[in-house]
This record gives sequence, C-alpha cells and structure tokens, in this order.
Amino acid sequence: MAVPTAPPPPPAPADFDDVVGLVRDHREAILYGHLVADVHLVRFEPGHIELRLGQRAPADLPRQLSRFLTDHTGLRWLVTVSREEGAASLRDQRREAESARFEQAVKHPLVEAVLTAFPGAVVEEVRDITPPSEDDPESDEDE
Repeated sequence: MAVPTAPPPPPAPADFDDVVGLVRDHREAILYGHLVADVHLVRFEPGHIELRLGQRAPADLPRQLSRFLTDHTGLRWLVTVSREEGAASLRDQRREAESARFEQAVKHPLVEAVLTAFPGAVVEEVRDITPPSEDDPESDEDE
C-alpha cells in the first residue's frame, strides 16, 4: 500500500512581483496593501528581501512578510530594512506607467485628428479593447 505524500511546495518567488502575487493569492489584504503602496524594493534575491519602509508601513512589516513567506514557501526568508532609496512603490510605478500610456494615446495621430475635428473634446480614459477570439464562448459573431 502506497503512503500518501504531501504535495510539493509551490516554487519560491523568483522576484518581488511574485512575492506580491503570492500575498494577493492568499488574500492577505492588509499585507498586500502595504507591499503595493508603502514599501520601496532595494534588493531581492530568493530568500532575502531588502526594503525601505514608507511612512505608512508598520514597523513590523518585515517580520510579517518573512513569516508569511516562510509559511507559504517552506523556505526561510530574511526581510531586512534599508535606508537606501530603493525603487518607487508598486503603486507609484503603476501610476507612472498609466500616465505614460495615457500620454502616448493622446499623442497618437488618429486621436489628435479627432481632437482637432471636435474642438473642446478631451480624452478622459484610455482602455484596451481586445477583439473576441475564435475560442471565446462569449463571442456573438455567429449570431
């Protein structure tokens, strides 16, 4: 008779985005919010994360994150605090990317032509529109 074995642990996060994704997937909302908005990544290597804490981050956030990662990866993680500037917070990086995307869209020749043709018109939002795929059951092209 075979002895049941435990499933293998998930792979260790390969980068900080993987860490944040793991926290999100485990629905640790408060920890996730702090990782997105209140920390600045200084260094990452599997098993060690170095962060600069923002003003709103709790002082024990490194301990919380270390414990979470150790519990969910089966590996020991060291999370330390640095005084180095580090990267912008993930929230700020997303805002920068969205702003650059908006600026790029507004400068597109077709958008400029529409804005010229309709004085007073403004671009309020930029959205991706993905055409339905052939495999999409929601597609109503056949109807």
